[in-house]
Amino acid sequence: MSDTSIIDTKKNENATQIQSVNDIGKQILTYTKSIVYSTLILLVIICIGTSILYSCKVAQSNILPTDLLCFPYNDTPLSSIPEIKNININVTNINDIQQSEKIQFLYENNNKNIIIDTLKKMSTNLKVKPIIMYFITILENLLCFIYNSLNTYLNFLNGYVSESVIIFGTPFITLLYLSFIYLLSWGYLIILFFTKMYWIFRINTNISNETTDISSTNYFKQVSLLSSNGIMSIIIVSVLLCFMLFFITIVFPVLIFFILIYCFLSIVTMTSTRVIDGTDYTFVNALIDVFYYKKSLLSYIMSSVVISSAFNVFGSNGGAISLLIVLLIYFKIFKIPLFTDPELDSNKFSELSDYIISEKKCPDMSTTNIDKPLKKVVFKKISNQINKFKTKKSDLNNTSDVELSTLPSGDLFPISHNITNIEPELPSNLTNIESENVSPKL
Repeated sequence: MSDTSIIDTKKNENATQIQSVNDIGKQILTYTKSIVYSTLILLVIICIGTSILYSCKVAQSNILPTDLLCFPYNDTPLSSIPEIKNININVTNINDIQQSEKIQFLYENNNKNIIIDTLKKMSTNLKVKPIIMYFITILENLLCFIYNSLNTYLNFLNGYVSESVIIFGTPFITLLYLSFIYLLSWGYLIILFFTKMYWIFRINTNISNETTDISSTNYFKQVSLLSSNGIMSIIIVSVLLCFMLFFITIVFPVLIFFILIYCFLSIVTMTSTRVIDGTDYTFVNALIDVFYYKKSLLSYIMSSVVISSAFNVFGSNGGAISLLIVLLIYFKIFKIPLFTDPELDSNKFSELSDYIISEKKCPDMSTTNIDKPLKKVVFKKISNQINKFKTKKSDLNNTSDVELSTLPSGDLFPISHNITNIEPELPSNLTNIESENVSPKL
């Protein structure tokens, strides 16, 4: 063999070795990227799943603003605030008995809502314009609808699905549900766009210098279509209809997207307290507990990721080696505490409480449709009027002499309070009489 042949052979061998080393380096890099990518996905799933789990606990406490006719949408207080319940969290088996830590959500600590509070402040301003009330009413109805939708879904998960399944199995299902609610909200917003236009055909007749104190008079009056105010209202409606396609296709989708995110985040950021010691318990605490109490489950998931990635990248030999290492850890030949259960403080745990949602109630009169800004005092006013009518039953038999001369003249006429729940107690021909401007002769 010539010297040239020997040199060529050595060059080929060196090239083969270098290529082999490069291939192994690429495989290791691919394997590392696969593990890192899978770990990041798992972390995202855990964060989303924990937020869903924590939201389920909030939903059971029933402190979300789900009633449009009560606080915080207006100043009508709840007649029965949600019962303070001991809510299960970190459910685990202790001596073959399911037990859990307990947390409580206090209504007074979680009854603030930035958007709803802002809308309420605007709507109770006696100088507020009807066109502003139009948009406020739409937003309040939309917020209430989304909170009710989330509350129903989260309570279902809380009552029928285990914590581990909620954390690792429901993020994708929840994404589908939110997409469904997004479409429903879109359609609902289109309906509100048309059905709340009656606000545009009203005028605020308040001439007082007061802007925030609710008085005894409903300052919003309906306008005649043939008056100057009525013509202006028709023009405003026409402009809205001209831009209807823009609202439906651009404004509404973006608005619903951000409101949906806001509603969910407002739930996750609510705070609770531990029953055992009264300390605050938040979403961050729940996330830390998931990594602690679900450590064994997380180890199983990551082991399956490591083994499957090794088979895919290194082939059967690499996969077999990774499987062997995992088994050595599992059977504690390698002293790495991955598959061991966490140490539990039995003093923190107790038997499971029920998963029944707390009850809350609005006053019976709050089921009526009362136009703002009267919501703050109208219940009291109506109650006084009813008492007057009941004490003068004999006089109410003759209602033909009701004095109507005090009605405002011109293009304005009063709007019915539309108190559906108490309407049977009033004479039928008095239901459209304004509470302060018109009073029967008694």
